[in-house]
Amino acid sequence: MTAEDFIKSTLEGVILAGGSLVSNSQYLDRISVCMDCPFKGEVTPLPLLTFKGCTECGCPFSTKPKMKTYFSPKRLKMVKAECPKQKWESVDAKYNSIS
Repeated sequence: MTAEDFIKSTLEGVILAGGSLVSNSQYLDRISVCMDCPFKGEVTPLPLLTFKGCTECGCPFSTKPKMKTYFSPKRLKMVKAECPKQKWESVDAKYNSIS
């Protein structure tokens, strides 16, 4: 494992720590929305670390779409995982009506 891979893995672990996950199906539906979004691109949540993610909110696709709640390094608290452009609303409504 390279140093960059280790740092990325550690960052993802910090973000996921203490949060709650959505189902794999909901994650895949959210990512499908993200892949068709004009804000899809490269994000740099920390200097020298680049991920594929949302250029609107700056979150990597490997973290935020998987989460119901997560630790935000920028806000230093737990937050609800939402698309800043409300593009996940129909996906989340579908899964929230099931549970």
